[in-house]
Amino acid sequence: MLKKLSLLFAFSVLSACAHSVHLYQATDQNGGSGQLIEAMTQQKVILGFAQETNYVNQAYDQLKQQCPKGRVEGINTRYSTSLGFFSWTNKIRMRGYCINS
Repeated sequence: MLKKLSLLFAFSVLSACAHSVHLYQATDQNGGSGQLIEAMTQQKVILGFAQETNYVNQAYDQLKQQCPKGRVEGINTRYSTSLGFFSWTNKIRMRGYCINS
């Protein structure tokens, strides 16, 4: 019985995860005019090694693709991390307004 409880405790500690918001950057909202657009990208890091390092630029490019005939203004960016066992996931969420000229 004690062995089963020890294994259950070890499994719960090793499989636990946490989430953290590191940075939230806000710009002028331009009065909320225009269409609200959003993009999310992420980077998986295992044992400190990341393969994708361009995920922030990808999120910005996704915003621009959603507004092909206008300009993107009032961008808000949230940078967060979800922690796992020997790994973590960096996440970027960008929101902005598509202003058609």
